[in-house]
Formats: sequence, C-alpha cells, structure tokens
Amino acid sequence: MAGECTGCIPQEQVRRAFLEDKGEEILRKLDERLIEDSLLKTGLPLIRCPFCNYAEIDEIYLPEAQQSWRLRRLGPSSIYTVLIVVLGVGMIPFLLPFCILFSFLFLCLSSNRTFGDYAVDQFKESVIRLRRKQHGLKFVCQNQRCGRSSCISCSKAWNDIHICHESSLLALRTQVELAMSLAIKRTCPRCNTSFVKSSGCNKLTCVCGYQMCYVCRKDIGSGEGYRHFCEHFRPNGGRRCTECSKCDLYRCEDDEVVVKKAKEKAEREWLDKEGGGIGSDEKVRKVLEQKWKRGRDITWWEGEGWWQWNLPNSEQILDSLVEGVIE
Repeated sequence: MAGECTGCIPQEQVRRAFLEDKGEEILRKLDERLIEDSLLKTGLPLIRCPFCNYAEIDEIYLPEAQQSWRLRRLGPSSIYTVLIVVLGVGMIPFLLPFCILFSFLFLCLSSNRTFGDYAVDQFKESVIRLRRKQHGLKFVCQNQRCGRSSCISCSKAWNDIHICHESSLLALRTQVELAMSLAIKRTCPRCNTSFVKSSGCNKLTCVCGYQMCYVCRKDIGSGEGYRHFCEHFRPNGGRRCTECSKCDLYRCEDDEVVVKKAKEKAEREWLDKEGGGIGSDEKVRKVLEQKWKRGRDITWWEGEGWWQWNLPNSEQILDSLVEGVIE
C-alpha cells in the first residue's frame, strides 16, 4: 500500500450498523474497551470493581490530589503536635550519623538514588496512606448495571461493619480451635468416643472395653495394663523417674503448655499452607497475621501482657508525624 487509509466513518453510521441483533451489547463493550484503553494510557493506578469490568482512576494518585497538602496551622490545641515536632528535631543530632551512613550506602549501591530521594518517596507514601485513611476503603461501582460496593483493600463485598479477610480469619480461627481441642482430649480408636480426664490415674478404660494410656495414648490392653507405667520408687513424688522412660501412673502433662504449643503449631501451619493463597502480595499476608495476633487471646506466658507497650513500626511513626504537620 502506498499510504494509510484516511477515510472516516461517522459515528452515527456506526451506531446504525450496531442496531442489529445484539448490536447494543456489542456497542456497550466497544465503549468499555475504549474507556479502559484511555484510562490505561494515563499511567495512573486504577480501582477496579471486582464484580464487573468497571474501573476508574484512584483519585488519591491524581497530581492535584498529591499537591493539595499544606502545613497545618498550629493553634492552642496543637501542643501535642508541637511537642512531637520538637522531640523529632531534638533527635536529629543523634540520628545524623545514621542518616549519613544510610546516605553513603545508597550512594554506593545506586548512583541514581540518594538518601534524599528515599526520604521524599517515604514522605509521599505516607501522604498517600493518610489520604487513603481519609477517603476510606469503601468503593461504590458507578456502573448502572452493577452499583455494588466493595473494599479497596481485600476486593470483597462491603458490609456496614467490614473486616478485611474475614473469611480467612474465620478459617484460621476454626483450625486453631480444632487443634487446641484435639491436643487435650483423647479419642477411643475403637468407638470414636472423645473424653477428657478430670482425676484419677492414667490407665483408662473406655465404655467399649478399650484400654489406653492417657499420656501417650497407647493401647495397653492384652495383659500389659499397669506394667506400661513406671514401677520404680521415688522418695520425692511428682518428679520424672531417672531409671526409666515409662509413663507416670499419676503425673500428667501441663494442659496449658500443651494447648499453647498446639495453638502456635496450628497458626504456623495454616499461615504457611494457606497464607500464599490469600493474595500474591506479601502485604496481604502481613495484614492477615497482624489482624490474627491482634484479635486472638494473649496469655501472660507469651510475654505480651497488659502492662507491655505495643511498639509502633516505622510507617506508623512517620504517618503520625506527617499527620501532625500537614492537612
């Protein structure tokens, strides 16, 4: 071909051509593809409806939104903010050697990225997190055929009391509770009767006649009986025998320690097995772990009692400082 076609078909004729069978549906899909192509050419992050093909530009990433912040006016009620700023400025002499070290490392690792660029990027990310916090996570689809509400974070249907990854948390809680229950109860392999011993010796006889050791769950029938347990004399009762490794007839394991170990094991196994399926982003996994740790019961032996501080991370500290000085 000598040149490209310069002809043009009027839009009205295109619409008339689509007035055939399923023409309206085809025209709608064409408009959607044209709009989506225009949005992708902007290069800005998009918010997509998980229930249809609708998408729109995330307004917190618009240039005018990122440049709309200004320094907060300090009034009589901003003493707390001023105190934080003063403390932050006072820490500069102590943090200056670390800043110089980090700047040197950045210069060594990358000639195109300095510590100043890193600090500016962290400030911008903090502003974006604050803007997201102000706008909220609820997204309402503007498609007339859909109109459903969803969560920007987990892409699930929005409820008035929304908890991100609620189904995953429920599955994790169910598995942990099941593991804790199985750790302390015994089940007869003959009749599947479950039970927990409240008192007495560790030689148990089920209603079906099956005999088992409460400690190791071994079958001690067929004449073994009490010979399964330690028969050595110990002047100081309650201590483990030093002459054999048999089970104790009366001494039982600590249920609290057993439950704690079973709980921690179930948590690790679930997060290792199912954690990768909740999202390809590692941040999703971390959010789920934080929500589970914050929602579960913390016992005193885990070292996180009511008297201990829940130390914030670097992002929370930076967000608190930025929120105090800009609006």
